[in-house]
Amino acid sequence: MRCFIKDYTDKWMLVKETTMTTIGKDRGKYPTSEWKRKILRSEHSPIRNINITAKFYDIPYWVVGHFVRHKFGKWILCRTKRLLTFNRKKGLFNNG
Repeated sequence: MRCFIKDYTDKWMLVKETTMTTIGKDRGKYPTSEWKRKILRSEHSPIRNINITAKFYDIPYWVVGHFVRHKFGKWILCRTKRLLTFNRKKGLFNNG
């Protein structure tokens, strides 16, 4: 499997601020690697502020289905698994 990160913006202060808001505290200092690891493992809702655009290659079909159906991100796009051919004369796709 290959994965390429296409776009990433550091939003860890926003994640920390929204996390601290849930417990009635201020955001404080920039989060440590340990804090980041803990919040990612806890799957606490403020991590939804993190946006990463990635492209995956050579992943098993069942993994694609899992990503699409369980919404690990905001918008999941995957290549069709149908056998499609394009008929140039008719301007239509035909199942092959």
